[in-house]
Amino acid sequence: METKTMASTISTVLHYYNFDISNPDQKAEYKSLQARLKRSGLELFDSIDTGNNWNWYNETIVPLHGQTVLLETEYLFNNQWNSAPMKPGDNGMRLFDWSETIYPNKKLKRGYYLEQTPEMKALRTDTCACGYCGAKYYLPTIDWCTACLATEYLTEDRLPLLRLQAISDTSQRTDAVPEELVIAWRDAQRSARTTREMKRYADAIKELKKGLDEENLKRDAHQWLIDHDINCDNVIYYSHKKLFSFGWRHCLTEDERRKLKFALVEFPYAWEFSKK
Repeated sequence: METKTMASTISTVLHYYNFDISNPDQKAEYKSLQARLKRSGLELFDSIDTGNNWNWYNETIVPLHGQTVLLETEYLFNNQWNSAPMKPGDNGMRLFDWSETIYPNKKLKRGYYLEQTPEMKALRTDTCACGYCGAKYYLPTIDWCTACLATEYLTEDRLPLLRLQAISDTSQRTDAVPEELVIAWRDAQRSARTTREMKRYADAIKELKKGLDEENLKRDAHQWLIDHDINCDNVIYYSHKKLFSFGWRHCLTEDERRKLKFALVEFPYAWEFSKK
């Protein structure tokens, strides 16, 4: 479905800022930054301070100020990115295009933003996503997603969500669904239902066979015990342990355990004395 591939990472520069807008000069500088970022098409993602945000900025964001960071391209979002690992053993971090913390002191404006490079903008334009399953298509040659047609809970009224739309496009999907997609959906659903039913049947047969094998094992084990004059009333088979437990109904005395242990020397199955 995809004729071209994208780079695994792209680079940009992270910028940190910290303003006290009770200071007129800093307020003017902050307003200028806001206007510039909005002109570049960014929308602010602001969130309330959770208590450790100040330290997180000092330890994580401040050292990255003015530094080049690598952004992964496997999972794309319209307002954030996953960074590549910053150091060995690191999993990377989630970085917003423009993020700011809301502090109790509303005069404090602390945040960061990523330089919006042509590569970042092009990637969000050239990569389309399905509105139902989220499958990504880079420079797609088709208009509708086909990856989720067989999904069990995909109903006909949700088919408009399969319209491929650029990551940067956040508008609602309102295109009419072509008849050929409806037909393909029906065929895929029919095939998927058949596959699910066959799996259900196979699983049921597997469970029945497992139960039958277990009953045969218990029958053979009990017959061995009967042949060796050992009472079967105080033994139980634990399928999760795959062993027989003696003394589960009535506790065994030390003398009974000693005699039974001797009698079970050639018992061909795993066993134990009950722990109770």
